[in-house]
Amino acid sequence: SMVGVVLNSGIGLILIMGLGLQFTAAESILEMLGRRTQYSKFTDLLKTKEGLHTAYLDNYVTVFAPSNDAMDMFQGIKDENFILNHMVSSAIATAEMGERLTSLMPGHPPIWVRMITSNLYVNQARVVFTFALESSSGKKQFLYLIDSVLEPLVPTDDKIEDFVDIKAGDLLTNSGSYKIGDFSTKKFAERLLTLGLGKGNFTEFNSFGKFTFFLPIDSAFENLTLSTIDYEVVRAHMVPDRLMFTKPQKRRVESMPTVQYNASRGSSNLRVMAKVFVKDNVPMVESQTVVGTKAHKRGTVDAKIVLANIPVQNGIVHLIDRPLVVMAATLWEHLCTEKTGKHNMRFRDFAKYLQKSPKLCERINKTSDATLLVPTNEAFRFLSASEMDGKISADAERILGLHFIEHPPAILADDVRVTNPQDDSGMFSVPALFPEDSEERVWFWNKDGKLHVDGGGIEAEVVEANVGASNG
Repeated sequence: SMVGVVLNSGIGLILIMGLGLQFTAAESILEMLGRRTQYSKFTDLLKTKEGLHTAYLDNYVTVFAPSNDAMDMFQGIKDENFILNHMVSSAIATAEMGERLTSLMPGHPPIWVRMITSNLYVNQARVVFTFALESSSGKKQFLYLIDSVLEPLVPTDDKIEDFVDIKAGDLLTNSGSYKIGDFSTKKFAERLLTLGLGKGNFTEFNSFGKFTFFLPIDSAFENLTLSTIDYEVVRAHMVPDRLMFTKPQKRRVESMPTVQYNASRGSSNLRVMAKVFVKDNVPMVESQTVVGTKAHKRGTVDAKIVLANIPVQNGIVHLIDRPLVVMAATLWEHLCTEKTGKHNMRFRDFAKYLQKSPKLCERINKTSDATLLVPTNEAFRFLSASEMDGKISADAERILGLHFIEHPPAILADDVRVTNPQDDSGMFSVPALFPEDSEERVWFWNKDGKLHVDGGGIEAEVVEANVGASNG
């Protein structure tokens, strides 16, 4: 990301290494963009659309210009609001940005600024290059080339008052009043009103500050009763003082404490962390219940982010396809139903084999507290599909049975039975209970801080532990 800075000084060129900034002889934003073919779509929009932005382009201004690729990927409306959301009303150098800018769109929504490993980000967009320019009348201007569009949150009505001071609470309680596709958060909002939203609870939604909010959409509650969402679960859908954008994708993703992490109210010690990551190009959020209660046990819950990085005055909002913390699905629903492949891609290949064993699925359906060891889809690539089919079908019950353990309580990664084994071997082991005449054992131990298992003489490392279900 270190790029040359060019000072055009009339007596030759001086090259200085720095963060992609270029000063050029009096050239305006439109002139500079006109010479950059990969940015022609945004440039054409600026030139052909009539509106307020044309006057700003002759003045002190900062423009964030998305690449053609970014413009092609954006499915929304490219109107005057869209253009104005890429502009700021003064010439702002990187060093002067602070942590938020406000765009020229009505209501002045925020553009959140972050510096991550010497890359500058505005909302989820990375700044590729920076130019210090001048308007035709000699006014200072800045142009930032970016790799993603800055999509604004726009009310469905064009009444100016609807644009002003939009906070996460406005989107939550009036989702139908904003252009967010077909998504609605009405059911989650109804539940929050019952739990005291607007009467002193969950003030974060409408307060100033910087939060990341996760809002489950209505379809999340098709097979889940709203009463499973309690006061603490709601608080685990807000992360204070952090903007958890889906970009940049980091190799090592940190978990952040939610509002329900250092909670002092009442005697509940439920503590929940959250992390945002991208898997197979799909942005996800995972809640990690690190200290559980009777109502909410430890473990992780993953949700898909169906609409990401929505900027509001008090942070950003992600719409998600299921609530966090609540382990609603049973083991059987996770693994033995037709929907498994669609909803939980990571269980897909194992579920395909499991569903060919109705007896084991029936056993899983009846359990009240079991542990399942699920090989990843990648694990099934060690052999060709036909070899894998042949080997598993030759001994299906024994092989599949090794992956089902029913020795309550369910075995978590840091289970004291594993970390402090009582057996002389220094390992914790349990007998396989399926099929009924099985004489196999499954062993658990820790190695270099990772949980390892062995069944039938095959050692495997646990790559993702404690995925929660309502019964194991």
